[in-house]
Amino acid sequence: MPISDPESYSAGHFRRVYEFLIKPACNRAGFQPIRADDVYQANHIVLDVLQRLLHADMAICDLSARNPNVFYELGMRQAFNRPVTLIKDLRSPRVFDIQGLRDIEYDEGLRVDTIEPTIEAVAESLANTWRSAAEAGGQVNSLVQLLGLHAATPPQLKALSPEGSLVLAAVSDLSKRMSLLERAVREPNLRQGGLLQMSDAAMAAVRSESIASIAEALQELSATPSFTEGQRICHRKFGNGTVLGSSGFGRDEKVKIDFDDEPTGRKTLIVQHAHLQLLNE
Repeated sequence: MPISDPESYSAGHFRRVYEFLIKPACNRAGFQPIRADDVYQANHIVLDVLQRLLHADMAICDLSARNPNVFYELGMRQAFNRPVTLIKDLRSPRVFDIQGLRDIEYDEGLRVDTIEPTIEAVAESLANTWRSAAEAGGQVNSLVQLLGLHAATPPQLKALSPEGSLVLAAVSDLSKRMSLLERAVREPNLRQGGLLQMSDAAMAAVRSESIASIAEALQELSATPSFTEGQRICHRKFGNGTVLGSSGFGRDEKVKIDFDDEPTGRKTLIVQHAHLQLLNE
């Protein structure tokens, strides 16, 4: 659905559509609703949207305002012939290319006397579409199915390594900082009756700090040693020992060592502070 406010729609309109129509319908049908901007802080928003488009059990597509991004995302969902329920408000005309697919219309005013029947209709459509998707010869869900084409195969999800997660978090931090910068420049300053202006030096400082956070993450990955089971190491206080295993990464990496000195025994040390040296034996 549109995330920002399209022209001629009031501020926060589609957030209200989500809260008062879509979420209740999803809950009533037994699904957990997730909107793209509900998860962007934990990951890169484009990656989150694409993964959910391909792997979510169900999807709701709001065609209202004929948003280009929405149609692009619907096209991806349909290319993989994944189940989707289409909705749109009464003021938006239907799009010719998909007018053969059933949609549910709702009153964009979200009036109390119209919203409850619409919630029930959307919930019923979600449940029916979900059941039909699992049945051979079920209802037409996409143009791929209508044309008898072979749907694309979704790729298998791959878990990010701890190192990859660290870099992605740094990139996400950069994206959020730049968004804050843009907001600071654009938002009205009510006290001064004008726009907040940020100097070139201040803008450069924000960019520099964001880039530095990525550089720090990469430096942490390359500068911190990793230890594997069976390696022989030397500690300046406890002497020589054998690595039993390690956990964590970067500044939080810990290594468990069985020291040759019996009174010392086994210890778990933080790599960053232990100053361990590998032995060639």
